Amino acid sequence: MRRVTKTVPVETLVDLLFRLRRFMKVGLAHGCFNMIHAGHVRHFRAVKEQCEVLVVGITPDRFVAQRQRVQAAIVCMRQRLLVPEGLRAETVAALALVDYVVIDEHPHPAPLILALRPDVFAKGAEYEADPTPAVVEAKAAVESYGGRMLFTPGDVVFSVSALLEEYRGGAPPYRDPWEGHQNV
Repeated sequence: MRRVTKTVPVETLVDLLFRLRRFMKVGLAHGCFNMIHAGHVRHFRAVKEQCEVLVVGITPDRFVAQRQRVQAAIVCMRQRLLVPEGLRAETVAALALVDYVVIDEHPHPAPLILALRPDVFAKGAEYEADPTPAVVEAKAAVESYGGRMLFTPGDVVFSVSALLEEYRGGAPPYRDPWEGHQNV
């Protein structure tokens, strides 16, 4: 039995999407996707509702490990890399919502956007109110050829970095509203 993989090189995907785009809309989501959770699944579902073909770009290990960023008072440092890129790609590819996965060779998504030319590029709602320079650049890239930026609903925003911080004894990623209440 021949094994078919959804994880493909950028060059292969460029050719494939060129043919598919004549009949179908293409969406692109991009990120680390270190530990897949419900927020990621809802993000992918919201993108898939806007297109027929969903591509997920994975940030490669070397850039995840280098990233230092402050967001919501959490510093994401070198220790953030948990799951190697190949396993992250395999996990994302296992989701039925996802049609193709590509491990990006760049630290930010703009070059991948310009290569793949998706109809829709999506980021989570948390990036709309406080866009990073990479998100601003990605938005400009997708709009440069008539594509559009989509900020997916953020009803479940779950921070892997915050989980790690809690594990190390820092602040929790969420607050349990029932914490401290007694069952009577």
